[in-house]
Amino acid sequence: MSEKKLIKSVGKAIANQRRIVGMTQSEVAARLKVEKETISRLETGAISPTLTRLHQLGALFGCPIGYFFRQEKGTEQEQADAIADMLRTLSAERRERLVRCIAELVEALQK
Repeated sequence: MSEKKLIKSVGKAIANQRRIVGMTQSEVAARLKVEKETISRLETGAISPTLTRLHQLGALFGCPIGYFFRQEKGTEQEQADAIADMLRTLSAERRERLVRCIAELVEALQK
């Protein structure tokens, strides 16, 4: 993957995780003490995040830094890890509900 594509992919992952946790760009910017435009530029791939910034974003979103480098289409384990990262953002009750829904969906798709 080219450097440009990697930066855009990381930016997309940052935006996705921000949406998953229900934050706006302005809220993220305020928490990290940066301008909203900085978050926008990170998400669009206009600028590359530093490792320190990725660490801050991971801590804010409750996900490991590695999440930002995952491809949408990956191995089964990478996909499972991505789902686990999303589950971590939910309460125990909502995680249980979602797992039940996924079980029902898997059962329906296997028919």
